[in-house]
Amino acid sequence: MIGGPKLNQRGDEPEDTSLTLATWADELRAMAALGLLYTTDSYDRERYTRIQQIADAMIGRLSGRAMEEIRPLLAADVGYVTVKVGVAAATFDREGRILLVRRRDNGLWAMPGGWADVGDTPAAMTAREVWEETGLTVSVDRLLGIYDSRQRNFRHPHQIYHLVFLCTPQAGTPVQTDETLDVSWFTADALPDLSPGHQDPVRDAFRAIADPLLPAIFD
Repeated sequence: MIGGPKLNQRGDEPEDTSLTLATWADELRAMAALGLLYTTDSYDRERYTRIQQIADAMIGRLSGRAMEEIRPLLAADVGYVTVKVGVAAATFDREGRILLVRRRDNGLWAMPGGWADVGDTPAAMTAREVWEETGLTVSVDRLLGIYDSRQRNFRHPHQIYHLVFLCTPQAGTPVQTDETLDVSWFTADALPDLSPGHQDPVRDAFRAIADPLLPAIFD
């Protein structure tokens, strides 16, 4: 069964039409890429190429960016298309407060994190993201959860597996960097406006601190 936005109880499309269309465009790109990877029929190749072009145009229209700008980025996504992977750090101080950064892209708060890079382990990427976004050196202690963006309201056109790790400060003092607008510690009852998709992981991180035996969350 092909995945995609789930219908509501009335059987209608989800209310967020833009997000729905972006998700469908992403699925079309994935199916077209797989078709181009495996087909040996010239007519099928033409059809898959056209599907890919339509999907690219949909993504360009929905993002508000010119096709000349996004076409090279989309063209670089070749081979077998898989879910994108991102990492995030739930870093707590001795007072039980979580470290959050204010993102430059939407002005909302989130755990330090970013896209997974080829060649690095998830733990190494997580520690690096914390240092790059806050100036803080941390140890990466354990996996807290793996979250599917389609289940967690990330509002992103691509499906993402969001890997969240529990981290402990080792050295340094959190500071604002070129990648963030602000950085601060927060308690569970005084959280700021969180970026889409971070509400559940932040809540679960506080639960994990309260219960060290809590197993990792996964969708």
